[in-house]
Amino acid sequence: MGCVWSGFNSRLPDKISYNNFAMKKLISSRRIRFLEFFTVGVVMGLVEDIIAVHFATGEKITPKVILIILPIAVIFALISEYLVDHPHFWEKLLNVKEKNSSK
Repeated sequence: MGCVWSGFNSRLPDKISYNNFAMKKLISSRRIRFLEFFTVGVVMGLVEDIIAVHFATGEKITPKVILIILPIAVIFALISEYLVDHPHFWEKLLNVKEKNSSK
């Protein structure tokens, strides 16, 4: 008797990449970029807040403390991603207008 999965491997593509049309349709590069920076922002915010809590209060770091800090780190990572990392954030904040030679 043959293996149950013998026909399954022959139907899989040799290489799966983000350039695959199905993957592009499923996950856009903008979403991938957002998820990458959001994840890094949450992790860095969590570590930073844990260090701050430990040194400022002398509190022992427990899972309860981490669960209190985590929503704060998520909120600030979202704010950072949607506002500061927006391509035109600094132009809008500083009210910089693009020079147009044809008036």
